[in-house]
Amino acid sequence: MLEKNRQQLLSLALEATSDGVWTWHIPTGEAYFSPPYYAMLGYDPSELPASYETWTSLLHPEDLENTRSTIQRHFRERNDEYEVEFRLKRKSGDWLWILGRGKVIEWGKDDEPVLVVGSHVNIDTRKRTEQKLARYQQQLQDMVRDRTRALEQTTSLLEATLNAIPDILGIQDDNHKIIRYNDAGYRFLKKKHDEVVGRHCYELLGRSEECELCATSECYRTKEPSSIVRYEQALDAWLDVRAYPILNENNELIRVIEHLRDVTAEKKAEEENRLLQEQLLNAQKMESLGTLAGGIAHDFNNLLMGMQGQLSLMALDLKPFKGLSGQIETIQDYIKRATDLTKQLLGFARGGKYEVKPIDINTLVKDSASLFGRTNKELEIITKTAPGSLVIEADRRQLEQVLLNVFINAWQAMPDGGSLQIQTELFHLKKTDEKLHQIIPGRYAKISLTDSGIGMDEATQKRIFDPFFTTKEKGRGTGLGLASAYGIIKNHNGYIYVTSTLGVGTVFDIYLPISEKDPNAETALTGEIFTGHGRILLVDDEQMILDVGQSMLEKLGYKVTISKGGEKTIEWIKNMGNEIDLVILDMIMPGIDGEEVFDYIQSTCPDLPVLLSSGYTLDGKAEAIMQKGCSGFIQKPFTLSELSRQIRTVLVAGS
Repeated sequence: MLEKNRQQLLSLALEATSDGVWTWHIPTGEAYFSPPYYAMLGYDPSELPASYETWTSLLHPEDLENTRSTIQRHFRERNDEYEVEFRLKRKSGDWLWILGRGKVIEWGKDDEPVLVVGSHVNIDTRKRTEQKLARYQQQLQDMVRDRTRALEQTTSLLEATLNAIPDILGIQDDNHKIIRYNDAGYRFLKKKHDEVVGRHCYELLGRSEECELCATSECYRTKEPSSIVRYEQALDAWLDVRAYPILNENNELIRVIEHLRDVTAEKKAEEENRLLQEQLLNAQKMESLGTLAGGIAHDFNNLLMGMQGQLSLMALDLKPFKGLSGQIETIQDYIKRATDLTKQLLGFARGGKYEVKPIDINTLVKDSASLFGRTNKELEIITKTAPGSLVIEADRRQLEQVLLNVFINAWQAMPDGGSLQIQTELFHLKKTDEKLHQIIPGRYAKISLTDSGIGMDEATQKRIFDPFFTTKEKGRGTGLGLASAYGIIKNHNGYIYVTSTLGVGTVFDIYLPISEKDPNAETALTGEIFTGHGRILLVDDEQMILDVGQSMLEKLGYKVTISKGGEKTIEWIKNMGNEIDLVILDMIMPGIDGEEVFDYIQSTCPDLPVLLSSGYTLDGKAEAIMQKGCSGFIQKPFTLSELSRQIRTVLVAGS
């Protein structure tokens, strides 16, 4: 009776639970499925025979192997129970997720399982929820992966972009400490990442505190962008530093982006441009002053011509009165000194070269240094010349004047004595020579004159070639010596450059173009007067020159016709061209100038010799006239002897 009641209670309990209960008798394959078992699968008990084969036929093919393996492992290991998840096919055709539990409750004599009991729990809702969550999780992981990949690509692109920028970009935290730089920053600082990060920027420059001028500090203070350009001694560089704030939502500064650009090249270019502008302005000033000086020298030469001419005539007339010869010679000496002054003015004005010939600069330097040294024995003059010859085309007397002016400048800079070293060398000027950018690259004869004098400050160096600039006391100098030297060298297509240090000395470097011609010896000139005969047409726009010139020519034995200006001269040529033996023609005249008159003579009387006369030197327009076939040139003021010699040379050459 008790056993019967227990079986009834067990049956009622199984029917009351929603889980499916089953038993499996392994030897026969027979099984028992509880009513909830059929209910959860949607079958009527009559539709589903209770057997092991029925159960395996309902099992999802993908779950079959795992489920069988789990049951077999339980049989082998004899553990308390097994548990496995699988899908069973419902009557409706869909699949239901089941949590299957089982346990062997009876073993045979050979330790083989005989009877197994267990339950099937419906976990379909949980499983499908898990699957949905798994899908969501996978989608989320895919999204995170895609976003991460995109972020990595963006970061990589940003990193590559930052590192491709040649300017220096850095990030600092709110304590002025460096977070990082781009590659340009590390290269510029010549430091690695670990040597930079976490340090203050000023520490990298060898400082113990912030820089006096700091754009980043200003940005920290104002929370506004800031910029500054400064020279950094430790890096020997000019830096354009800019700082930009990064603020949070509370307007608090959390980061500063520092942008640095090395502007050293730009600064050097600006400085070079400034120097070029100064040189241009100086050249324009020198050109203007040169024009003025040339005009003054021309007019002054005309005055000296009148004086020299009259004095030459007086010297002839007063030869019997020997007591006056000393005074005449003194006046002639004064005129010569005045003439030398006008030569300096014309040299400064780049008014031309008198007699251009191939000369050996080595010989010129040795001769000039020897002559100067004989009169200034308190100086030690050391001369070192280049091997062989250094031939240039130049006016020897003008270059001697240049050297003399530099010698005097050095001598005055060494009042207590000292040394003057003179050296010549062949110099190949290249396009990369910055300080000599004003002259054309090529082969030059270089003369270096180095003294051990008091030197000059920068302000004096800038003005040393200015006309009328002098550091001497009033009345001790005109300030034309180095100015004329500058003009003469420039007129020879060369360049003169000065460097000096106070208390150390001064160096003058002179560059003159090399010539391939052979040097020629100069012909010595005498004071002999040559008389002659014939008719000379004297042309000038200054009545004073016409008067004294006529007297001088008549004194030499010539018949003279004077013509004031170019228009009158052309009339004379038209009317009496065949009667004229020589034309002495002034170059600079108002209206029709000397060149136009010469062109007319060439076209109408091509055999008529012309002696060109000018207060300017043989260069520029005068040289152009000479190249057209002019017979000769004479520089005002000239002596009676010089005039007679030039006329004789021209007439003899034309006969």
